[in-house]
Amino acid sequence: MEVATHIGVDKSAYSKIEKGLRALAVDKLQKMSQLFNLTTDQIINYDGKIPT
Repeated sequence: MEVATHIGVDKSAYSKIEKGLRALAVDKLQKMSQLFNLTTDQIINYDGKIPT
């Protein structure tokens, strides 16, 4: 499943989120954290390391 579809945005919007050109709404952040089994804090403060 694509991340964009899971969090409820189109591919263009998700691409802008990835590039830092668009903010990620809190509700979308929560859906993303559930998808990746991470906390919202881990996503916000992502340092390039995948938690184990």
